[in-house]
Amino acid sequence: MNTLHTKSTRIILSVAGLSLFVLALIWISYFRQTSFDRKEAIRLGIEKNSNLAVALEQYAISTLRHADAILQLVRLEYAREGSGVDLPKVLAAAHVNGGIIADVTLLDRQGRLVASNISLPKGMSPEFSDRSYFQFHLQHPQDSLYISKPLVSRIIGKTVLSISRRLTDAQGRFDGVVALQIEPSTFTSFYAEAR
Repeated sequence: MNTLHTKSTRIILSVAGLSLFVLALIWISYFRQTSFDRKEAIRLGIEKNSNLAVALEQYAISTLRHADAILQLVRLEYAREGSGVDLPKVLAAAHVNGGIIADVTLLDRQGRLVASNISLPKGMSPEFSDRSYFQFHLQHPQDSLYISKPLVSRIIGKTVLSISRRLTDAQGRFDGVVALQIEPSTFTSFYAEAR
């Protein structure tokens, strides 16, 4: 009887040991799979955010190139027609996306408004000589695109980014600025839609 008890104890201990071993393998497998799944989820999240960042970057570059093309077009029309340029007509003929552009303005060499694509109330003639983009083009004779920090527009009363280029006369002297305003929400709305 003693040998039977010893044999059954050994069998029970062997089965218990085997069960503990299998249970340990199951838990190890579970934790390894959980760790793998977590790492995979993080990798996919990083990849998705990287793709989103690239898409936003490409959208921003495309928007700025579009804005610069509009500035170049308005500058050419200004060189042809002078201060009598009809901005709404020029922009309509070029099929400009009005959803991106908040305002396009021409400023003379003193920073006074010459033309805008937005109808202003009679007697309203804001002055822009203190704006960073005007000062930049006044002080730098080379032709370059200037993108301002966000500022409140004196024409539409909203926070905008002003993108501008220098105007020069026939002798190459400073003749004013052509500026285009884009609301920052243009970029954030793209990001929200992309997500």
